[in-house]
Amino acid sequence: MNVAKARNIVQKWITENVSLAKNYKGAYFSGSVLDWAEDIEVPDTSDIDVMVVIDTEEEAPPKLGKFVYKEVLIEVTYMSSKQLASVQAVLGNYHLASSF
Repeated sequence: MNVAKARNIVQKWITENVSLAKNYKGAYFSGSVLDWAEDIEVPDTSDIDVMVVIDTEEEAPPKLGKFVYKEVLIEVTYMSSKQLASVQAVLGNYHLASSF
């Protein structure tokens, strides 16, 4: 399956499973998928990393982890919107900065 199709499948999972939650703020791709051209095949051993941003005063829920959805291996991590509150907060964290 090519990267474009895999991303579309992940977006569908987000729409169907997390986007309607009251505290949902958004989601974005992270990791190696950001470096892949849309027309290449997703490597069989790779997952698609997704960061789901939620509005919470507390810690974000534990990582959902890896699962297969419509033949795509997805890895979902939740994060608090507070982690994206400022440019300095994002750029000061190499895990976040590389996605942006």
